[in-house]
Amino acid sequence: MADRPAEAARLEAELGRDGELVLDRLEEWAVSRGERTFIYYGEEDRTVSFAEMERLCSNIAAGLRGLGVGAGDRVALFLTNPLVATLSMFSLWRVGAVYCPINYSLTGSLLGHQLRDLEPRLVIAEESLLPRLASAADVLAEPDLVVHRPARDDHDFDPALSGATAEHCRTVGSFADLLAGGADGSRAPQQPADLANILYTSGTTGPSKGVLQSHRWMNQFSYAPRRLIDRDDVVYNDLPLYHAAGAISNVVRAAWVGCEVAMWDRFSAGDYWRRIARRGATTAILIDVMISRLVAAPRKADDARNTLHCVNLTPLPEKHHELARRFGLDICATAYGQTETGLGALALIDQFPDGGGTPPELYRGRPREEMLEFARRSGYPVFRGDREIRKGLMGAPSVFVEAAILGPDDEVLPPERYGQLAFRERLPDLFTAGYWGRPEATAELLANGWLHTGDAAVMDDDGLLYFADRMGNFIRSKGENISSYEVEELVGEHPDVRLCAAVGVPASEGDEEEVAVFAVLRSAAEVGAADLEDWLHRNLPRHMRPGHVRLLDDLPRTPTNKVQKFRLRDSLLAELGTRPGGPGR
Repeated sequence: MADRPAEAARLEAELGRDGELVLDRLEEWAVSRGERTFIYYGEEDRTVSFAEMERLCSNIAAGLRGLGVGAGDRVALFLTNPLVATLSMFSLWRVGAVYCPINYSLTGSLLGHQLRDLEPRLVIAEESLLPRLASAADVLAEPDLVVHRPARDDHDFDPALSGATAEHCRTVGSFADLLAGGADGSRAPQQPADLANILYTSGTTGPSKGVLQSHRWMNQFSYAPRRLIDRDDVVYNDLPLYHAAGAISNVVRAAWVGCEVAMWDRFSAGDYWRRIARRGATTAILIDVMISRLVAAPRKADDARNTLHCVNLTPLPEKHHELARRFGLDICATAYGQTETGLGALALIDQFPDGGGTPPELYRGRPREEMLEFARRSGYPVFRGDREIRKGLMGAPSVFVEAAILGPDDEVLPPERYGQLAFRERLPDLFTAGYWGRPEATAELLANGWLHTGDAAVMDDDGLLYFADRMGNFIRSKGENISSYEVEELVGEHPDVRLCAAVGVPASEGDEEEVAVFAVLRSAAEVGAADLEDWLHRNLPRHMRPGHVRLLDDLPRTPTNKVQKFRLRDSLLAELGTRPGGPGR
């Protein structure tokens, strides 16, 4: 117990070694690395230096103040253009306002929900998105609106939309007006605990919720990933800036380190490697759909001759080593990250411990040996990529948190027992303070001193964490805990199944559940629901065999392409004439 203050002081010093506020770092680079490129915007082949970034943000901050935006004000961004979003994000922090990005694919009631929830002081939106904004903006009393109108020679200029307006909104200026500046572009006073962002959850288990994130949240989220790069690295980003992965793990991380971030509007499998080569990008985040599209491309003899040497693969795909060999990826990181927790766990995979990977003449940025040494020194495991790795690996808990697997009464479970993954802070203000305007959901999230992630996981005897499923997707059937993820993998082995989802519904007898499977078949499939159910009963373990099989044209999804299992469950319960927790069929 006597060592706790000393340990807290050590962690405080470690977290603050790069400074607690990213704006401090950006100001430092504007002086010491002023002419070096901070942003490369690939869609328009444009570069923004650190010094220009400081000047532009000062101008925009002055323009925001001229519109009455100040400390604590929520400003919603409805933008596809990542350069405009990045400039807006840093400028909002400069005046002490709150960055509130909205998924640009939202429309109608989904968009209206977030606008009504936020009640923003100002909305910054793209001209091309004004029709969507108009479809939902009547939920507010004429919100103030700043419109980004692309110039005629910009890549996203659309003459058909030039001069468009949004009904139910009061246009108070253009983004060009903000860039022109005003009288006061100075920084507002800031503390690490101050609110920086409200980022919305994906809405897989119900309506999306606004997650409150402080400046310190951004520090701890990007801290370990910052140790994997240096000022000679180039961070590649094609992820949207309404997600923490794109906005914080990529853009803010680069700003903190003082390196370049090369950004494009969206992912392109056909142009991916040309983009990497254009800027010599060294590190990136690859999610599952990106990986499958890159792997599906025809093989080339020089696939491995590229500068990309460190990638984040979360979740870690089964064939990660095959991916690394083909494209020369030296280090693969896998982790547990969440809008609420930030970075909870991390592991590194050394794909070429015996030599290979990125050609030496193309390698730049943080040396491989330094990345591995950081991991080992910090207690993060390093695995060999050419050896089997247990499925679901997330890594060891971050040095700034305590992790546990909790049972139904929040009791800490022993190793190898499945339960809910939960974290405790070792320092204050590392996690979210809760959900915007949702005191009951916040109390549930932070009950009993733990942040409850809503994810089912297991911890092994060495303290490493492995993902199992979302808690709401964990099924208790025939005396067994079943991961819907595992059921879906087995169902997906049927040659005619293109997509599938598994959920639990109340069993006809007892207090347990039975498995329900929803499948989307390939276009040429000739099987019916009864045929598929028969195949599943022959090929799945007894406790995983479904009690219900339904064929659908598609699976309901969130705007971020995640399956909304609660809608599948509710539709089946309505069909069966029951409700959650009620009698079965």
